[in-house]
Formats: sequence, C-alpha cells, structure tokens
Amino acid sequence: MTSYTVFKSSLSEDETYLLYLLYRSGSTGISGRVRLQKMVFILKEGLKIPFGMTFTKRNFGPFSDSLMDLVTKLKSEGYVEEKMKGNEFDYTLTDEGCRFVESTVLNNVGKNMKGRIDSVIEPLSKTNVGNLTHLAYAILETKK
Repeated sequence: MTSYTVFKSSLSEDETYLLYLLYRSGSTGISGRVRLQKMVFILKEGLKIPFGMTFTKRNFGPFSDSLMDLVTKLKSEGYVEEKMKGNEFDYTLTDEGCRFVESTVLNNVGKNMKGRIDSVIEPLSKTNVGNLTHLAYAILETKK
C-alpha cells in the first residue's frame, strides 16, 4: 500500500489538480482522452488553474504528453483507473484514489481553485468533444 505521507510531501500542483478534477467528476469520471486533454487545457489557459504542463497543437487540438505521463504515474500508484469503453478511454479514481483525495488532496486545493474547477466540471463534462476542441482552439488563438 502506498504511504500517503511520502506521496503528500512530493505532491505536485499538477497531481493535486488532476486528482481533484477526477474526484469532482464523480463515479462516471472523464470520458475520453480527448475530453481529458481539452478539460485540463481549458482549466489551465481559460481559468488559470496553475497546471505546469505544456500543451502543443495537434490534430485534435491542444495536447500534453506530460498530462498523459501524469495519468500513467497516477495509474501505477493505484489512484487512477483508465478503462477502455467503446472506442475511448474513461478516467476515474480508484477507491484508493478517492480515499487519498479525501484524506490529503482536498486540504491542498485552495477554496478559490475549488470554486473555479467546480464551476466548470459539469458543463465541460456534458459538452460534446467537438465543441470542447473548438473552445480550446479559440483559447489558443487568443494566446497569439
């Protein structure tokens, strides 16, 4: 079993916010790799959630290899589950991941950041991926 104390001492902002995002996404999690990428990009660039990862422009909009590396890391630590559903991957917290978020992560996310993330989770989760990609491209254009 992973030691929470050891992990907490090295918990990065990216880990904190991604775990919080998945926690607030509930038991359904985030449906699709493209959706996950766009949601994190929109949170970072649109709502100024301080994710440290870099996004590059790809065929389906902004993409971060670092985000996928982080998902892989959190999967290997037993906090995140990636399941193939149809033609896409779904991302949810494991039971251990939920317990970890409740015991550690919730205390590390400031009220302001919680409010920003909470205010967009439902709309972003329900918006079709094409519209999320369009929004991400629009945000990219404003950065030029």
